[in-house]
Amino acid sequence: MVDWELRPASAADVEAVAELRAVVLRAEHFYLAQRLQGGGIGTAVLRELLERCDRDGTPVRLNVLRGSPARRLYERHGFTVDAEDAVDVFLVRAPKMISDEGMSM
Repeated sequence: MVDWELRPASAADVEAVAELRAVVLRAEHFYLAQRLQGGGIGTAVLRELLERCDRDGTPVRLNVLRGSPARRLYERHGFTVDAEDAVDVFLVRAPKMISDEGMSM
């Protein structure tokens, strides 16, 4: 797996972000460049973000295109179908309870 780091975007990232956005054609979504898919990066990033939501008690909602392999990733992390339409599947995940030792219950 390629090393990765979660950090705020900076002005130096503008061109790279614009290019990625142009490739995937959607704003404000979680995307991973195709050449990096399948190596565990998406799972690691999703796990980190979900742990933050669990600590904050925040439910997570998202949608994927019907037939998208990303749906399996989200379902492995506890997302369930909330609704569907002709194009998208809408998924939801309730926050997991965190014990005093920091372990999910």
